[in-house]
Amino acid sequence: MLDKHAPVIYKCVKNKTVPWINSNIKKLTRSRDFHKKRAKKYNSSVHWEKYKLERNKVNSEMRRSKIAYYETKIKEVSQAKDIKKTWSLINNLMGRGGKSSSIAEISINKNVYSDPKHIAKPLNDYFVNIGLTIASQSECLPDFDDSHSNLTDVNSKFYFRMIAEADIEKTLKNLKVSKVTGVTGLLGLPG
Repeated sequence: MLDKHAPVIYKCVKNKTVPWINSNIKKLTRSRDFHKKRAKKYNSSVHWEKYKLERNKVNSEMRRSKIAYYETKIKEVSQAKDIKKTWSLINNLMGRGGKSSSIAEISINKNVYSDPKHIAKPLNDYFVNIGLTIASQSECLPDFDDSHSNLTDVNSKFYFRMIAEADIEKTLKNLKVSKVTGVTGLLGLPG
């Protein structure tokens, strides 16, 4: 009775919209999907070729649009001189925008643990010892012999000093543009 009057309906929920997707990209995407669907349904070589062409157009346009979007955002935050927005944009570009997920439970030697302390200890042990474990299994790494090292004779001190914003700006302005990575992440390309 309940299924007849109030059936369970499954809906696809899309992720948040991507700001650089414009109407042209949506149009190209629909065309790409149409040709892919036809190519699969009829095993048509003509549609496969059109699909590949449209797929490449979508990828190129997405790349161009994304670069243009972030260039605009970078200009906006640099003009606003808002440090919080700048770091938010940097974290977004680096893929660090999302919240980290926590581990609810972990299985070790067929035992399942859900207490955070029981989860943390084996993870900590693993990451503390992974370097030594890999080094002991590797045949190409020689044993480190520090008998010839003079590190024990070092009496140097390290100090932090204040740096003025003008000094940083001056240093950044003196960088050679051809040596700096652009939005594209490739050397010498401004994006």
